[in-house]
Amino acid sequence: MLGMLQREPGFSEQFLAHMLSRNIRMEADLVDHLFNSSEKRLARLLLMMANFGQDSKPIPTIAKISQETLAEMIGTTRSRVSFFLNRFRDSRLHRLQRERDAYQQFAGQRCAARLRT
Repeated sequence: MLGMLQREPGFSEQFLAHMLSRNIRMEADLVDHLFNSSEKRLARLLLMMANFGQDSKPIPTIAKISQETLAEMIGTTRSRVSFFLNRFRDSRLHRLQRERDAYQQFAGQRCAARLRT
């Protein structure tokens, strides 16, 4: 491996970039684990898996990831992951309902304004 790194400058550059990015991610994961709640760690993990905030598009996953695996990845129990996923889903449903209600109110105001003219 050392010989290949010395002989192939392109490979060594890519390898070093990969190792540095991996090290940075490991440090970020450690800080995340020390200072954030398991709910925030789960949210961060799900966003990272969806490539959120990246230039590239999300990569569709073939295999589903179990709640048990997610729990191991963030250092908590499966029941906590299930609780947080339900909370995320409920929060999204409430937000979508508020957006729909606001749209209906706006549409109703426009319709009433047309009837007055």
